[in-house]
Order: sequence, then C-alpha cells, then structure tokens
Amino acid sequence: LTISGLSPSLSKGNGVEINIYNILGEFIYQAEIKNTKSEMSVDVSSLAKGMYFVEVRMMEDGISTSLNNRVVRAKFLKE
Repeated sequence: LTISGLSPSLSKGNGVEINIYNILGEFIYQAEIKNTKSEMSVDVSSLAKGMYFVEVRMMEDGISTSLNNRVVRAKFLKE
C-alpha cells in the first residue's frame, strides 16, 4: 500500500501512525513511522484479499492526535 500526497502539515513533526481496519471496522494493523515524507509504503502482503480502511494520524510527542484535522482516512482493496 502506497500512501502519497500527504500534506506538509500532516507529515512534518514527530511522524505518523498508520492504522488499518477491515470492512467490519475491526483493528488489523498499526505502524508508527518517523521521518515521514510525502509518500510512504506499508507492507500489506500478509492481509487477506478484501476491502480495508486506512487511517493516517499525525504524531505529536509520541501520541497520536486527531486535532486540527490531522487525520487522513481512505479505503483500499487488497487483491
């Protein structure tokens, strides 16, 4: 999974937290990425085929935050 087009306000600072949920909303995967760029890759090869939701949150002082609209959510299809 490649996440691209992150705005500088989201990707700067203390990194990002990536959460992946299945179609039922069940938590599947989490990663914290420091030194983020405008494009990141996440290995989803271990996930079963299907629809998933990804959430990217800005980290501030090691704590994820949803303040100031610093959360990006999207869905993706694993084939």
